[in-house]
Amino acid sequence: MWRLAADLSGTFWGTDKGGAAPAGNYVAAITRAPSNASTLWAATRLGRVFVSTNADAANAADVAYARIDSASTPTRFVSGIAVDKSDPNHAFISYSGYNAYATAVSTAVGHVFEVHYNPTTKTATWKDISGNVGDQPVTGVQYDAANHALYIATDYTVLRLRHIDGHNSWRVAADNLPLVAVYGITLAPKGDVLYAATHGRGIYALDLNGEHADHPQRGD
Repeated sequence: MWRLAADLSGTFWGTDKGGAAPAGNYVAAITRAPSNASTLWAATRLGRVFVSTNADAANAADVAYARIDSASTPTRFVSGIAVDKSDPNHAFISYSGYNAYATAVSTAVGHVFEVHYNPTTKTATWKDISGNVGDQPVTGVQYDAANHALYIATDYTVLRLRHIDGHNSWRVAADNLPLVAVYGITLAPKGDVLYAATHGRGIYALDLNGEHADHPQRGD
């Protein structure tokens, strides 16, 4: 095992929001682009977000990153990154914690963002799509490209956003999901089943294309 280029949590990448030194920072999320082995998205506990377009370089030291977070993005734990399987430069990023954590040093808020990365300029555009999620921790994110739907795990259940463009209205993903904390959601490789791991109430499988699209099956 070897490190891919510079320490993403260190001072090489500058300071964190408000000029603070990176104290207690570490990599919290990492996702390879399904359609491009060269592209890697990564993020840290304190809200740094990076993209590498040569993550498969033969020499690990040659892997280069671009830091794409900004003063307008939250300084909170990045809980998930879902990369669009049809576009390695398009991703959805979720944040844990609360907007109430915002201070005079970092006033940025939001829980779910749609991000487009430009590999030519090494910059990104961010769109807050938190909508009616409320001020609650989001613990994971998955993108169902076939149905153009986004799923997030929260402290209370799994929420779904359908037809993402122009719509910010989230709803509970399925009728009989328990209203408890969900600490992990995973989309099956074929993209047809979403798995949700709850706190003390079992693991559920949601068939995204079939008869159980609104009625998940408990599988623990």
